[in-house]
Amino acid sequence: MPVVADFCSDAALPLWQRRGCVVAFHTEATPVLGTRDARHREPTLVIRLGLTPEVTPVVTPHVSLQENAMPEKASSLSPSITAMIRLDHMHVLAASHRYHASTPWWRKRAIVNGVCAALEIHAQLEEEIFYPAMDRVLGQDETLAKSRPEHDEMRTTITKLRSTGPENAAYDGLFHELMRTVVHHIADEETVLLPEAERALKSELQSLGAEMTRRRMVLLGERPMEIAVNTAGTFPFATLLIGSTLLFALGRCLSWSRRA
Repeated sequence: MPVVADFCSDAALPLWQRRGCVVAFHTEATPVLGTRDARHREPTLVIRLGLTPEVTPVVTPHVSLQENAMPEKASSLSPSITAMIRLDHMHVLAASHRYHASTPWWRKRAIVNGVCAALEIHAQLEEEIFYPAMDRVLGQDETLAKSRPEHDEMRTTITKLRSTGPENAAYDGLFHELMRTVVHHIADEETVLLPEAERALKSELQSLGAEMTRRRMVLLGERPMEIAVNTAGTFPFATLLIGSTLLFALGRCLSWSRRA
């Protein structure tokens, strides 16, 4: 059965009202090549990822690059660990959708490197924080048991991608192979593990989210330039807009300081 991942978001919602991503699964009849008869249609699994509104705004505290810098009282203000995992999924899928066969080689490399770095950090965070918490409350779980091997499969494909260049004919195929694994992994987490976590770890979701935030800051701090360059190559217009806004704000601040 073919799998299609379709990313969608509600741009009308302010950022503080967006919480995680929702996965909806349905099948669509896809005609088998060379036939028009509906009886010869092959079911296709379509995955739509979107955002759900949250009524109460969530205030994210300032976090330094030190692993233990976030005060314990800030744990209650942190996004839940399941919301952070869903946002990671959305980021990777949104970046992968900018990859096309006709994409310039330099942007292909930026997109692939950015996706690979995001997946490595995401996998490490889950293996250090999320999976141990789930092991504790679920015990032997089939979906959880196959999650770590799927991470290893992703890492193997990432190693192959990094040893290959975008000028190589196999590059596109390797990236698509990686994303197929990622989409199936996301489907399992979104439909099984995250709902189970929200049921079994309900009282710990914010504290685990705070722990994941601290650890994420440390991992991001180990490769800041790499992540900045890849993000700019993957989302050039958004990066330009943010950069222009920051420069404009800096110019206004300097102008006000001179007048004072």
